[in-house]
Amino acid sequence: YYEGPLHLINLLVPGMKAKGAGWILNLGSSSVVKLPKQPFAEHLAYFGIDALYASLKAADHRLSFGLAAELYEHGIAVNIVAPVRAVWTPGLDNLGLEFGPDHPAIEKEEHIAEA
Repeated sequence: YYEGPLHLINLLVPGMKAKGAGWILNLGSSSVVKLPKQPFAEHLAYFGIDALYASLKAADHRLSFGLAAELYEHGIAVNIVAPVRAVWTPGLDNLGLEFGPDHPAIEKEEHIAEA
């Protein structure tokens, strides 16, 4: 499940180390801190079944924090942004939702870029 971020980082970090500089920006999620609370039916109705997704995003956050410490001395900055709303992606588009990228539940790319 978690091969993508690790594979990409392993491809890029050696070159960044050789240059003595670089920046890794990971895309996290605010779902990491939205813990299920009772009544669980309300949580599931709003957030859906998100245990696996939130777990993988928690791994993104922990990986980013750890890499920030490990790569600091090499001049490589590691940051993570955690959108509050959904981000419109091809994967989200393929879900066949009844709304599109302009819906209020979708985070605007400009907001993420500002962060």
